[in-house]
Amino acid sequence: MRIRISLIALASASTMASASDLPARTAPLAPAPAPLFTAMPMDWNGGYVGATVSARRLTRAPSPLTAAYELPDDGAGANNPLATQINTLGVPAAGKARTPFGAGLFGGYNMQSGIYVYGVEADANYTLDRAAAAANGVLGVTGTYTDNNVGAGDTTAASGTLTNSRRSRLNWDGSLRLRAGVLAIPSMLIYATGGLAVGRVSTATSLSGVVTFVNETPAAQATHTFDSVARSSAFRLGWTLGGGVDYRLTDNLTLRAEYRYTDLGRKSASNATTPVCAPAGAVCTALAANPATVTNSHRDAFHAVKIGLAYQFGAGFSPTTILARY
Repeated sequence: MRIRISLIALASASTMASASDLPARTAPLAPAPAPLFTAMPMDWNGGYVGATVSARRLTRAPSPLTAAYELPDDGAGANNPLATQINTLGVPAAGKARTPFGAGLFGGYNMQSGIYVYGVEADANYTLDRAAAAANGVLGVTGTYTDNNVGAGDTTAASGTLTNSRRSRLNWDGSLRLRAGVLAIPSMLIYATGGLAVGRVSTATSLSGVVTFVNETPAAQATHTFDSVARSSAFRLGWTLGGGVDYRLTDNLTLRAEYRYTDLGRKSASNATTPVCAPAGAVCTALAANPATVTNSHRDAFHAVKIGLAYQFGAGFSPTTILARY
């Protein structure tokens, strides 16, 4: 009996010793917590459309002006022939710059390569450009006639001024441009843009003034009165260049701020008119009116600042950050 108990005790001690040689068991490690904010990719590929409101600063540089007018020269005994004539052309005065407001529509297509976005865009705009700016020029006319002693009705001198005014306004314009930019952050695109511009420019070129003829009495003998307006309206081609920022507000909405300078080039405008002579009769027959012609040119250009909102189709947009849920 004692022998059996000893064997059992020995087996138990051997088992305990073997177990003590094994490494201690440890509890499994808990998984690391998910980050509170997770950066997500953003897809700028695809088409978009939008609308803008704008403020413009239209510039009106002094306009080169040429003018031609010849006083009448009878040359016969009934009236004195023209002896001298001096035309003095004043420096044209620039029209005042102005800032009309407008609205427009735009649309385009983006392609993305990493943080770079490029594409093409077109826009059309209407501006409340009603207070057309004027650029004025004045032509001074003086002349003397040879006194042939035919009578008191002989013309001895003539003088007057002719005023030329060119007014223009730009109501409609549009452009077709390339865009290229970089993502400052996934939701903000900073871009440059430039391309072809087109605009409809309406122009009114007026010519007004009075030239007075006096005789040897001296007394006013006759007047030549100019009062004419030549109007035109045409589409003009030019260029535009600028840049802006697009910021994604939601999955499909983008807020835009943009600046562009647009130049539609320089255009010449003319007005040729024959004055009305008064009083009608023999004097005006002798002093037959000659036409006067004025020609000027003008550069139509403007600065524009635009604020707009766009809708992007099929954008694979995710917010810049999302709140992770456990």
